[in-house]
Amino acid sequence: MRFEYDAQRWRSCRNPGDDWIDHADTPLERDTLFIRQADAFLDACLENVPVLCSLREGIGSLRVNQAILKSVVTRRWQDLPNQGG
Repeated sequence: MRFEYDAQRWRSCRNPGDDWIDHADTPLERDTLFIRQADAFLDACLENVPVLCSLREGIGSLRVNQAILKSVVTRRWQDLPNQGG
């Protein structure tokens, strides 16, 4: 997967060498995602509403981001182990 913020799209590809599939996204202002994240965090802390993702999901997101960074450095596809549900 690739997120191209400047092009307001994300792209997916199943296998190295396959064509990328473009997915259009709703245009966002520069700070929209950061503001949404901060609002959700404050809502969970101050208003006792459920968090948007579980700790397990957060750890999964961290693993994905680490793989993305490794992919940029190595210029190679990265596999993520199945962590189960």
